Amino acid sequence: MEKKKLMKSQGGFTLIELIAVLVILGILAAVAVPRFFDFQTEARVSAIESALGTGGSQLAMQYARDLLDNEATADTWRDGDSETYQLGDFTAALTYECGAGGAEVLITAGPGWFANHGLSGDDFDDTNISVDGDNVTKAFTICGIEPIDG
Repeated sequence: MEKKKLMKSQGGFTLIELIAVLVILGILAAVAVPRFFDFQTEARVSAIESALGTGGSQLAMQYARDLLDNEATADTWRDGDSETYQLGDFTAALTYECGAGGAEVLITAGPGWFANHGLSGDDFDDTNISVDGDNVTKAFTICGIEPIDG
């Protein structure tokens, strides 16, 4: 007799309760998974923008060095010379040139990297950034500073 009472008092979850929990978990997963993929895209875009910004800083520092060494003026600067740098995880070619948008940072990430990760020019807020296949480019206006005579 006591055994029957003990078994009746040991209740489990009903099928309806289990289904309700599964439905709630399914809804949470449906909301969380797409947001997780958005975080991945945002992280990739931020990494590329950071590398482009680093490249732009490198261009500006080189222009300042060249100004101090009298190897640049407000209108002329290395006119199209290019050097390769490692910017974080990316390899970039920095092109030195005066004029509006003349200086340029070109990142090559490798075969299909941008396409394989679903990135396009629309992912970037900056209109100066363009995506073409495996290349991401940003143009900078660097020149225009007159050296101080003294």
